[in-house]
Amino acid sequence: MMSQQDEKDSGRDSKDDEYWVHVSPYPSEGQIISPSVPYTSALNAPLACGHMIVLDGEVKQGAERFHVDLICGLSIKCDVALHVNPRFDEMRLVRNTRINERWGEEESLVPFKLPLRKGEPFYMYIFVAESKFLVAIDGRHMCTFQFRLPLSRVNAVHVEGDVKLFQLEHRQNVSEYPMPSCAIAAASLPIPTRSCPANLSSFCSHIVGPDTPFLGDIPQGLAVGHHVEVKGRVKLLPHSFSINLQKGKTVWPQPPIILHVNPRFREGHVIVRNSLLKGAWGHEEKSGGCPLKPGHSFHVVISCEPKQFNILVNGTTFATYKYRYPLEEIDTISVQGDVKITDIYIR
Repeated sequence: MMSQQDEKDSGRDSKDDEYWVHVSPYPSEGQIISPSVPYTSALNAPLACGHMIVLDGEVKQGAERFHVDLICGLSIKCDVALHVNPRFDEMRLVRNTRINERWGEEESLVPFKLPLRKGEPFYMYIFVAESKFLVAIDGRHMCTFQFRLPLSRVNAVHVEGDVKLFQLEHRQNVSEYPMPSCAIAAASLPIPTRSCPANLSSFCSHIVGPDTPFLGDIPQGLAVGHHVEVKGRVKLLPHSFSINLQKGKTVWPQPPIILHVNPRFREGHVIVRNSLLKGAWGHEEKSGGCPLKPGHSFHVVISCEPKQFNILVNGTTFATYKYRYPLEEIDTISVQGDVKITDIYIR
């Protein structure tokens, strides 16, 4: 039996035993099959950059909420480094941290509607990056959450609520996020239309009304003479949006962005052009102002010329941008921010 001094030194009073949870160690292979919920387990290794927690589960019929917590201890009062909480009664994906039994400020903004459905299976991925957690559902990146507690304190995972688990896995040495098998491809398949007909002698891809943010293939890459067109409408109270021509679809590691076209409406009302290479942004080019207006339609054309991109806005040449990276390396287009896309053409 512990003495009163022993109890004091341990930081735990015997009357608090009800707040402690006994759990089995996490399996060395990192996989747990069909655990019952609620479930708590110590991790098989300390979390580090490149690690990922994967949940294979199913939302229960009539579900209101469930949560996945990365916790700092095995007490129900312990600190929570990351609390991921899908709320079906509010249709929100809440993230938060609990420190000294107090919850912090909630974060709930996501670029898409909550993709989880009652009675349906799902995969959730929680990836550990250098300074933040990245959360994806069914292969689609949903949100980031900056560390509010030292990562070294996280030693267990807890799942509770209206969910059934088929498998829980702690993966190490993950090289890409989201996982390559979950890359978005279907939306970027070429669709013949009147303005972009099927033609065996020239390739044309027309993507109609995709969700924003959009991430899609450029199936045959880009070369001199090719054009990328984006049509849409700027939202009424915009901050900014961006059109990126890049190499790769990953969120982590950050892929090279060969051309970044970034209209900004609250920072000088300009269209910034830049490149992100070797993990660092280059020199911004921002001359020309910004002819785009909140609530108005727009048409941006990016033409690939021998030594530079030519950028047209609403039918008028707006700027040129000399290549800082080989044009033929581009294989992906990304559009995100305060914009509604109606059409994307690659031809």
